[in-house]
This record gives sequence, C-alpha cells and structure tokens, in this order.
Amino acid sequence: MKKLVIESSVLKDNISAIKRKADSAVIIADLSCDAQGLGLVKAATVLRGEGIRNFAVWEVEDVEKLRAGGFVDEHILMLRSTVDVGEINRLADCNATCTIGSYDAGIAVNSVATARSSIIEAQIKVDTGAGQYGFLPSETDKITTVFRQMQGLAISGVYTRFSGPAAGKAAAARQLESFEKVLLKLNESGIEIGAAHALDSYALFKYEMDKLDAVCVGSAIAGRTAGVGAEELKPVGFVEASIEEIDWLPAGSVAGAGKGVRLRKPTKTAVVAVGWYNGIGEREPNGRFSFKNLLKCSAKPVVKLAGKKVKIIGDIGANCILLDVTDTECCVGDCVSIECEPKLIKGIALEYR
Repeated sequence: MKKLVIESSVLKDNISAIKRKADSAVIIADLSCDAQGLGLVKAATVLRGEGIRNFAVWEVEDVEKLRAGGFVDEHILMLRSTVDVGEINRLADCNATCTIGSYDAGIAVNSVATARSSIIEAQIKVDTGAGQYGFLPSETDKITTVFRQMQGLAISGVYTRFSGPAAGKAAAARQLESFEKVLLKLNESGIEIGAAHALDSYALFKYEMDKLDAVCVGSAIAGRTAGVGAEELKPVGFVEASIEEIDWLPAGSVAGAGKGVRLRKPTKTAVVAVGWYNGIGEREPNGRFSFKNLLKCSAKPVVKLAGKKVKIIGDIGANCILLDVTDTECCVGDCVSIECEPKLIKGIALEYR
C-alpha cells in the first residue's frame, strides 16, 4: 500500500492564511502542475468550498478537466500565451480566459474569435523581468493596439509575474514599479484595463501588494513557498506506505541501495516499496544556486513509524527504501509516513483526508 495523503484541514488553514494576506484583493488559485501535486479537481473542490472561484492553469487539458469535473461557472485563466489555433479554439470551447503575451498572440486569438463570430475574454501579460511570456514594459503601444483594434477580444485585466525569492526584494520592487508604470501609461491613454494583478506566492507574503486588484498564488496553497515560515503556511502532503518485509541482518552486512552501508551491529531492517522513481527524496531548487541547495535537491526525507523518526539505510533506491527499525516495534503491513514534495510524486494514488 502506498498513498500520497493530503490533509484537508492543513490545506484549509493555508487558504485562510492566504485570505488574510490578500485582504480585499481577489484570490486566483494557480492550479498548474496538477494543483502543485495536490490533484487538480480535488484541490479545486476544496478551494471552491472555501469561497475561491477564480483559477489559473498552464495547460489547455487542465481547463478541460476542470470543466468536465463540474467547474462550469468558475473563472479559469490560461496562464500560457499561445498562437496555436487548435489550443485557442479549445480554450474558447471551455469559456476560458486567454493570456495575450505578444502582438502575434493577440492576432491569433482575435482571428479565432472572428472566425467563430464570437468574443473571447483575454488578459494582457506584461513581462517585468521573469522572462516567462509577456509584453515588455516598453511595448505599451502594442498593448494599446490590442485593446483598441482587436474587436474579437474582451480584455478583462492586465497582469505580471514576479521572479520569486531568489531575485530578492529590490528586484521585486523594480518589477512592481515597472508594472505600475505600464498601468499608468495605459490609463493615461484612456484604456480601461480591468483587473490588475500579479502572480507569486512569495510576493504576497513578503511584499506590499495592496495596490493590486487580485493576487495569483500557487505554492502557498500547498504551503511550500520558499522563504515563508511554518507560522504562516504549513506543508501539505506526505507519502504513506506499508512495510513489505522485516529482517534481521548480521553485523558486517552491506545494506541499502547504491554503494550501501556496512552494518556495524545486528540491525533490524524494514523494506518499504517506494523510491526515487516515485519522487521520494526529490526536492525542487530553492532560491539562489549553491552547493547546499544542490544537495537539498536529493536529500533523504524524514520517515516516521508510529510517530517516531527512523533512519534510512544507504541511498534511496528506484522503487524501495530500507529502514533501520532496530529500536521500533513494528510488523509487516505497518505504515510509515514519508516527507515529500507532492508535485514531484508520481505512480502513487492520491487520497484526501
């Protein structure tokens, strides 16, 4: 038995923390990466139950899954700008909001709207430094053209994406200032920009975002925003797996994956059938590059049995880990809990509790 367990109560606590920080701003839940590994439709269901009905995704398939999953009236923003006519038609079929990140994307979406004799809702994305799609701040003339000349588009907002904690507070301040200048120029041109918002969980918790109409957050939902402490957000998700085999190995035995470890004394061992193939022990890079952070990307996770930490012997194998349970009463079938990064987990069933 192996499961990725999501505790609904912890997830709801994080949503409450996000609401407090967002204050009066509209919350847009970024459900990219299978809702940060929490399960797209299941996470969206909890969010909707907590009053959040604005979602954002990175893939057209995610829009379709949400609509098919019963999210018919919710506002869904496609974060990736695209010129693919097939994708744009699928987004229009789902009544999703397209992102316009370039003049060419504006032409493509407008052309689809014209061919369908319809209006497609869209939002403008401005690249203030993250380098992930978007008009440059110097391209306000192109943005103005999209607003004024592309009649098949209903522009409902303008947004940007901050670079995250690695860039630092000064960079975030520059990005926000650059974004505000774009908004000012558009307003001075007589453009009704709609909602102005920004994407980044770290920025919501660390910077002043009160000038924006909405905030788009992703990692904060899972409680895994780098640089934001447990007093504000709590990590959601752990792997639960059963012990498959227990054995006593004599002193001098070599045990564990990789090079293994030579045991200095008789050791009671337990085998659990999950490994690095499932994402166990994997970590995302956190902040600036350093050898310390590089090592963290493949660190051994905390494993608990009956509420007590147990040690992993040797390396983590592709599909199993070996535990030292010498000082722990246990038997085959008992469950261990394993620290994990949910969006890196694969091949394991998802369970909400």
